[in-house]
Amino acid sequence: HLRSGSGKDLKMYNEICNGIADVLHGAYPDAAIYTEDIRQGLEVPAFLITSVSLSREKIVGMIRYDCTYAIQYFPDEKLNERSELREMQDRLDVILRRIPVKFDENETELVFRQQEPGEATVLDGVLTYTLRLIGYFIDPEEYEKMEQLESANFTITEELSGSKKN
Repeated sequence: HLRSGSGKDLKMYNEICNGIADVLHGAYPDAAIYTEDIRQGLEVPAFLITSVSLSREKIVGMIRYDCTYAIQYFPDEKLNERSELREMQDRLDVILRRIPVKFDENETELVFRQQEPGEATVLDGVLTYTLRLIGYFIDPEEYEKMEQLESANFTITEELSGSKKN
């Protein structure tokens, strides 16, 4: 699980939030998107993205991230709230299935995938959509070891091939 204060983990949290925000902005360019508490001046329609949990686990050369986010949707009050919220829940199930995330300084794109349709609740005219994402990535430390093994294997194979030709 995550160590508190880990720089890589905080960066991953921020990048996942950015990935979710990018997907929402692509689908709803006129909606305001917030990633921090809204104190005042809420512009509707709007989304608020909040991290609920984030864990990391090493699994045989891989790192598995398991993340849960709450996405709140504040509808435009002029529209039919009930039908708009039902439609939004269905739409979020579709657009949030795949979240691209920029991971490093080379802007390597990783993809988080939604495991099951999100759960949704409505309270006081606000839709809260809970999204669980999981991503598996090669552990950078293990990747270096694998490259070294491949290089060593190539050298051994080359030497064996060369000795058979003589």
